[in-house]
Amino acid sequence: MISVFFVVLAALCAALEMTFKKAWNSDRRAEFFLSYLLLFNLGVMGLIAAYMHVFMGPETARQIGWLPGSPFQFEMGMANLAFGVLGILSYWIRGRFWDATVIGWNILFIGCFVGHLRDYIVNNNTAPWNIGIFIWFSDLFVPLLALVLLWHVCQANKKTIA
Repeated sequence: MISVFFVVLAALCAALEMTFKKAWNSDRRAEFFLSYLLLFNLGVMGLIAAYMHVFMGPETARQIGWLPGSPFQFEMGMANLAFGVLGILSYWIRGRFWDATVIGWNILFIGCFVGHLRDYIVNNNTAPWNIGIFIWFSDLFVPLLALVLLWHVCQANKKTIA
């Protein structure tokens, strides 16, 4: 649910920035939206997920349908921490840094989505944080949205350079 809130927040922040910079009709709309999507949906969400996996491990594991106590949960927390930091840094560092961040985000989260889907199909894991609309949204839709926005940013930059 929080990932939906962060997408809406990213859109609102992008709209406000475009309004203040009078950039509504520019090729930079995707850039404004992507900057806040990276900040909130990857950055802040990554830090929250890291905290939950590392410091609230047993409860988080139960919500996902995992057995508590697996050392892999700590590793997942560190992956979330790494991408959370990348997402926050992306607000200030742009260009090729965004390429690597968005591609890595898609690999990790779509991989996690496939793992959740597999766990649902093979083990009938219907735990609230394993399957459902919010997992589809946060682990599949949002990273793909970021990839599409990145493509638009790259296309706009080609126009600027040419």
